[in-house]
Amino acid sequence: MARVDPIIGRYMYLTIEGIEYRVYYEESGKGIPFICQHCAGSRGLEWRYMLNDADITSKYRVIVPDLPYHGKSLPPESVEWWKQNIS
Repeated sequence: MARVDPIIGRYMYLTIEGIEYRVYYEESGKGIPFICQHCAGSRGLEWRYMLNDADITSKYRVIVPDLPYHGKSLPPESVEWWKQNIS
């Protein structure tokens, strides 16, 4: 029989200042929520080892989001981000 990771991945829709963001996150475990945030220019994949650690997930619900514009959280469809001047 094949092994299966305990990780569950989902999308949630958040509206912030009138803009709807489709944010991807993965979670594993039960207990106290424990949010792991990735670095700039990265994605939640860097926390995969925490999501698979049985000692940690036995006490904590590990939640790993991809920030908008990172990983599987794509830019909002309503924003022409490539036209924005970032200074």
